[in-house]
Amino acid sequence: MTNSSTMCRREAAYHRQVAAASHLEQVRRAALRAANVWEAQAAEAEAREAGTSEALSPEDAAIALEFRLEEEEDARSRARDEEA
Repeated sequence: MTNSSTMCRREAAYHRQVAAASHLEQVRRAALRAANVWEAQAAEAEAREAGTSEALSPEDAAIALEFRLEEEEDARSRARDEEA
C-alpha cells in the first residue's frame, strides 16, 4: 500500500506542529527531520498520482541495484562451482 500525497502532507504538518510546540531542541530537530521526510514522500506520491512517476526513487534504485549485483555474483559463483 502506498501513502497518498494528502496523507503525507497531513503528517508533515503534524510534525511541524510538534516542532513548534516543543521546548526541547532534540524534539524540534527530530520533528523537523520527520516533516522533511514526509514532504519528500508527498512529492513522490504526487508524481505517482499524476502518473508521471515511472522511475524508481533513488533509494529504491539503489536497493534494486544491490539485489541485481548479488544475483549476478551468485550466478557467477554457481558457474564456477559447476566448472569445478
